[in-house]
Amino acid sequence: MDQTYKKKIRLHHKDNLELNSLISLNFKDTHYLKDVMRCKIDDVINIFNETDGEFECKIINYEKKLFIVKPLKAFKRIEDKFDLNLIFAPVKKDKTEYIIQKGTELGVSKFCPVLTERTIVKRLNIDRLNLISKEATEQSERLTIPKISTPVTLKSLINNWNNKANILYADETLKTKVDLNEIKSKFNYTRSILVGPEGGFSKSEINFLKSKNFVIPISFGSRVLRCDTAIVVALSYWHFLNY
Repeated sequence: MDQTYKKKIRLHHKDNLELNSLISLNFKDTHYLKDVMRCKIDDVINIFNETDGEFECKIINYEKKLFIVKPLKAFKRIEDKFDLNLIFAPVKKDKTEYIIQKGTELGVSKFCPVLTERTIVKRLNIDRLNLISKEATEQSERLTIPKISTPVTLKSLINNWNNKANILYADETLKTKVDLNEIKSKFNYTRSILVGPEGGFSKSEINFLKSKNFVIPISFGSRVLRCDTAIVVALSYWHFLNY
């Protein structure tokens, strides 16, 4: 492969990485490299994990239908580390996958699915979502793959939350003009964002959220946003106001 004209390939590898060791890739990664990216012996790829960092590696062998690679160069780079929790109500499959993908690209460290009164999707394929998060991590040049928790009810999550850690939630009943100064004062030092389901939170859920002083409502303007759109807006605001 001519590395000059090919997109840089990054793969996450959960096991130990060190210079000049031999690493046997798993079947899925080998299939991706061989059949999708058309890699071959002597091609160079990057392999990384959150513990050991990122390495430039050469493919040196293909045995038992698996690629064997050798780390040749270590990249010492520091990834911005912060806890950014995204609490969201699952929606239909493609939109939930979109939320996981874009949330990963935008720095979410933990996804917390919650079941609300208007949540239609009650079960998630966590393995599938973990794969999407892994691929988004590889594409976006992150080192850490976000965690995805199993769904719990909204009330259970809020009642068991550390009340010293604020949660900002998108309240579509607030039809106010966006005030960046107000948003900045709320987003600063906040590490958790809550976005509701299609159709929004019920009246009883809004009253429940407002009864908790660590759960802070925020408006994204006069328009009603789809939940996946609201998530991208919220995470974009967070990055803009925290950097």
